[in-house]
Amino acid sequence: MKEERKIDFKRHTSPPVSRMYLLKVVFYVLMLGVLSYFLFKPSSKKQRIKPEEIKEISNIQIGQ
Repeated sequence: MKEERKIDFKRHTSPPVSRMYLLKVVFYVLMLGVLSYFLFKPSSKKQRIKPEEIKEISNIQIGQ
């Protein structure tokens, strides 16, 4: 009888990470999403710049 070779797939996997590491990754992804949302969202309160109105001052004399 011939022995079957067993393949060790666990040898090729990455070691498990801690929950704190996963929480940090999720936190950074969320922060990146929030920042990109605020940077790229269209501003709803766009203010139009009005040309300055020229006001006329009357009944004033400058100099003598």
